[in-house]
Amino acid sequence: MNRVLLMNSKTKRNQRIFFNSSKIKYEYLPCFIYETICVERQIFEKINNGNCNWILFTSFKAWQYFLTNIRFFNLDINPKVKIGVFGEVTSSRIKKSGQKVDYCSKHSKSISFIKEFIKILDENITLMYFASTASNNSIEKLLGDENVFFERHNLYSPKVKINSKNIKSTVTEFNPDSLVFFSSNSVKVFFEKCPVKVIDKIKSMNYFAIGEKTANTLKQFSIDAIMPSSPSYKKLSEIIN
Repeated sequence: MNRVLLMNSKTKRNQRIFFNSSKIKYEYLPCFIYETICVERQIFEKINNGNCNWILFTSFKAWQYFLTNIRFFNLDINPKVKIGVFGEVTSSRIKKSGQKVDYCSKHSKSISFIKEFIKILDENITLMYFASTASNNSIEKLLGDENVFFERHNLYSPKVKINSKNIKSTVTEFNPDSLVFFSSNSVKVFFEKCPVKVIDKIKSMNYFAIGEKTANTLKQFSIDAIMPSSPSYKKLSEIIN
């Protein structure tokens, strides 16, 4: 039986996608916990009143935190406000939650997505970009370079949960054949906290990455990872199986 260690939280969705079978067993080791950031009501009032043209998301988690906030204030998204989303999977999940998506592309890199997104924007539009504190400023730079008026609002902050002790105990007790990473940040913090003896033990394992950015980060640690054709939990589970 193959034993696969997922560097992620044990959510119901993850368990549906990465399910145990007679051939494979999964274990979870989350790298982060997420803390909510308080955002002023007036930000969401602008969206409720239609005083911005677009709202932009590059992850489903950002969308979830956005919904929690706007519903907390008993507000809603004005029908005039358009929604831009990076990633087909994120777009699909937002649509399943009952909301429209006005723009999404098949690009696997957020930079390529933003470049295409900017081309469809009218002049003098206003945009709100919702993200986490861990997101870099590459999207903001591109928007600024094209003179797009935007506001960035961080809705949550990832805090490191993993440590050398729980890495060592999980790897020792579960004894995995493969490790799966879902973000470049999880790669960085894992190897930052991983004891040297554990690194020696896991060198010869199979590594999987959700996408190119995560795979490139693994390469910095001399690891070649297997990744799906596009960033998708389902496609990732298929290549693991």
